[in-house]
Amino acid sequence: MEKKDITTEQTILEAAEQEFLEKGFAGAKTTAIAKRAGVNHAMIHYYFRTKENLFTMVFQQKIRILAESFSQSFNQDLSFFDQLKLAIGTHFDFIAANPRLLFFVYGEIITNDRRKKMLVQSVFPKLKGIVKRLKDGIDAEVENGTIRFIRPTELLMNIIALNAITFLAMPLLQIIKRNNNEVEKLLKQRRENNIQFIINGLKI
Repeated sequence: MEKKDITTEQTILEAAEQEFLEKGFAGAKTTAIAKRAGVNHAMIHYYFRTKENLFTMVFQQKIRILAESFSQSFNQDLSFFDQLKLAIGTHFDFIAANPRLLFFVYGEIITNDRRKKMLVQSVFPKLKGIVKRLKDGIDAEVENGTIRFIRPTELLMNIIALNAITFLAMPLLQIIKRNNNEVEKLLKQRRENNIQFIINGLKI
């Protein structure tokens, strides 16, 4: 059996990511993806068969990167609060590096139930380990009397929502603050504010 070229496969995935983020799933064309990747259209079919499979691979790759960076935050020999600060900052930085991904996923969840189910199925297994580590940390801190009780899923949702809303509001911020340096300064400040907001909301 012919061995597939990993470099070509990754090039196609990167081209597909740009096409999906710019045009959405419905507007993305495999012919355009092939052109971006510098391959013929038959190669798309050879590696991924369908546009749906290609989309799934692109999304799962991003989720894996985010989940791994999140997990590393809780694997380090740090205090619970330092781990939490690192995790919040890591998530914020991931969105900052992939701003269009947030809008794309939000749009797909709203407009397509089938892909919404796929997205949930892709994300949930990756979150199980993170939720377990959060629960262990929360239980220990509650027992020590340093924080109030909160379900780990609720804490995770608070982190995701608080960081996401910053970037969902970005188009408005760019109108108000047209200077890129001002926007970057605001994002840096917002990152630290989000960390402190979550931490302070837990402390007794």
